[in-house]
Amino acid sequence: MKKAVTVKFEEEELKTLDERAKRANMSRSDYIRYMIAGDSVQVIDKSREFYQSLHNILEEVKEIESTHKTDYSTIREEVLKACLILNV
Repeated sequence: MKKAVTVKFEEEELKTLDERAKRANMSRSDYIRYMIAGDSVQVIDKSREFYQSLHNILEEVKEIESTHKTDYSTIREEVLKACLILNV
């Protein structure tokens, strides 16, 4: 069962917390939970550029598949999974 906890932050601390949570694509609460648990939080500042790169890779894989009649579904699935993880 989750229980509410009240924590007071300085304005600058709260701003930093919110910026880091946003870069991690997490809610404030989730970000704090991950930090407390000692889990590393992956932050990709250029997630849109990374997504575009993954999209380009996916298009190239599709082109190779159609030209060479070879199945690269595993690569395709991993690229799609990475796109979903980025949530962009």
